[in-house]
Amino acid sequence: MTRRQRELLDYIKAYLAANHGVAPSFEEMAKALNVAGKANVFRMLNALEDQGVIRRDHNRARRIEVIADSPEYERGYRAGYAAGCRARVNESWSIVVRAA
Repeated sequence: MTRRQRELLDYIKAYLAANHGVAPSFEEMAKALNVAGKANVFRMLNALEDQGVIRRDHNRARRIEVIADSPEYERGYRAGYAAGCRARVNESWSIVVRAA
């Protein structure tokens, strides 16, 4: 996890606690981290999600759930990618294939 990803995660956790579980918008996250645009926030959120630290509902706005503080919290295939392939293993231990 990079320093900026850690900063974003800390901001999300604080925002969730202060706003009764409602996640910040992309604009609010970009402003809090002092980044140029929403694309940078989107990239960092994707990285955190890939690491298994957060979970997002892509069909709903402001839906971010913090799962763990760091990828070391949850080890094994559930926290990463299946060995040598571009498939993410989800929490039910089945494989979800990503389109390239």
